[in-house]
Amino acid sequence: MGRYLFLLLLFWGTTLFSHPLNLTKMALDLNRSTPQLWLRFASFNLISPLHLSENPDDKEAYRRKREIQNYTAQHIQIWRGGEKCQLIPTQFRVNNLIVIDQNFTLNCPSTSADLKISFDLFFAQDPTQTGVLKLVSAKKVDTLLFSPSKTSYTLVVGNSLATFKYFVKEGIIHIWGGTDHLTFLFLLIIPSLLVGLTFKQNLLDLLKIVTAFTISHSITLSLSVFNILSPYPPLIEVGIAVTILLTALNNLFHWVPFQREWLLAFFFGFIHGFGFANALKELNLSTGDFAKVVFGFNLGVEVGQAIIVALIFPILWWVNRRYPTFYRHFFKVGSIVGGGLALYWIWVRLPALMG
Repeated sequence: MGRYLFLLLLFWGTTLFSHPLNLTKMALDLNRSTPQLWLRFASFNLISPLHLSENPDDKEAYRRKREIQNYTAQHIQIWRGGEKCQLIPTQFRVNNLIVIDQNFTLNCPSTSADLKISFDLFFAQDPTQTGVLKLVSAKKVDTLLFSPSKTSYTLVVGNSLATFKYFVKEGIIHIWGGTDHLTFLFLLIIPSLLVGLTFKQNLLDLLKIVTAFTISHSITLSLSVFNILSPYPPLIEVGIAVTILLTALNNLFHWVPFQREWLLAFFFGFIHGFGFANALKELNLSTGDFAKVVFGFNLGVEVGQAIIVALIFPILWWVNRRYPTFYRHFFKVGSIVGGGLALYWIWVRLPALMG
């Protein structure tokens, strides 16, 4: 048990990469004679790059308005037809001391439908930052997601297929970067190999688990994004961590038989679906665009999940068959580490729930 605890403490270091996402919301309206850009972000993001005080107030923000506008404009670049647009600041507002709204007009040499947008605001200082852009053009709404791994888009405005492909890709990136979701999936996979079945039988059991998880989280992802069910986001974040902890404990104490792990995947998947929806809830799109965004994003999540399973399952199966004693130790250590991560996530997410 001593070496298990050592490995548990070692793996706790990986939780440094699991932080709540900081979000910059944006809207780019190309329907106007003069295109308009709006964005909103939390003022605390400016503390490091612009050396604001630890608790910046509205007076300080207004006093340094021009500096903030220039800094923002440096990290948002828009081209039309290969020619760069100039961002001209118009309005600047501070809401409740913590949120800054900015408006810009765009002076674009070209009116071409070919559009390139680059965004990296706060990415250098915080790898968890995300930018969400609502693009309005020709009576149509598209949505783009920016992250440190995806800082630019090149597209034809109004091209539905291009937008769909982008969201498939963003779904893949999301699941690969979702440490908590991947931990949950890992904890479901590792006990399925201990039941002494053939490769084909193990694979079928695994497909049951993945399918059950897909069905349930797809349901609640859709219900949440369409505002049919809207649980409190901090409650969902804590709930996800609790599902991971319970799955880890089940691995160690066998409350649910390993042959029925798909039941855990199904019931806990409902909670994870709300987690997938949290970022999309901020998009404020029309119903038609919601359908396209949800389907593309969810498909990306499934593709990313399938790639991960396809890569690790054959390796785990081979290790279990070749070195069964080692695999049993690996299974216990992995379950303890997963439970430890879950406890950490519960601890760091509880303040948001209680606040």
